[in-house]
Amino acid sequence: MQLQEARRRHPKHSFSHGDVCALRYDEGSFQMVSTVYTLRNFPDLYSGLQQMVRVTAPGGSVVIVDAFPPQGVMRFLIRIWLNYIMPPIASFFMCRPPSFPHPFLPPFAGTKAIYTHQGDISVHL
Repeated sequence: MQLQEARRRHPKHSFSHGDVCALRYDEGSFQMVSTVYTLRNFPDLYSGLQQMVRVTAPGGSVVIVDAFPPQGVMRFLIRIWLNYIMPPIASFFMCRPPSFPHPFLPPFAGTKAIYTHQGDISVHL
C-alpha cells in the first residue's frame, strides 16, 4: 500500500487515508495542500477542490498538478527523460539522490500551469 511506503520513506511526516470530498481536518489546518495527478480520482471534483481550499490556512497555497499522459513517441521520450536524464540532474542540484524516481513535472503539453488567487489563499493548478 502506498501509505505504508510513504511512512517508511518519510518517518518524520504524517500520512493519512480519507475522502477528499469530506476532509476531517479543521479549517486552515495546513500551509500547503497539494494533489499530484489525482484529480481524475476525485468522486466530485468541485467538492474536493472546495475541501482543499477550506483546510488551507490564510496565506497558504493549494497546489494541483495534473496532466494527460502523452501517446506514441512522446510517451517513450518522457520515460527516457524521467528515468535516465532527470535523476542525475536532480542528484547534482539536491546534493543527494532523489527519494523517489520522478520528483519533477513532466515537460509535455497537457500539463496545466495556471495560477489563481482565492482570497488569502494562493491556488496553483
